[in-house]
Amino acid sequence: MKEEKGLSFAFSHSNPVTASIEQESYLISGNYTIQGAEGKAFKRIRELLALNPLSGNILVKEKTCCEDHNYEKMLVVSREGKPEKFKGENF
Repeated sequence: MKEEKGLSFAFSHSNPVTASIEQESYLISGNYTIQGAEGKAFKRIRELLALNPLSGNILVKEKTCCEDHNYEKMLVVSREGKPEKFKGENF
């Protein structure tokens, strides 16, 4: 019988497989709600979707909500906490 190998999540590089302090700070600072004078709420939420263990980059979904106007965008955030627009490539 032929033995099959499973996927291994052990990496031979030194990058950690957790978000950096700067990335966590970026995520936390982007979650807030502002109440307007007319009682309308403006809300922004950032969610961590994935972490690339090779590059250390994280994939983030940012949702902005205000009444009927909802907007979502995807960002790639580097280990240094610098965001850039996700272009659909490997992050």
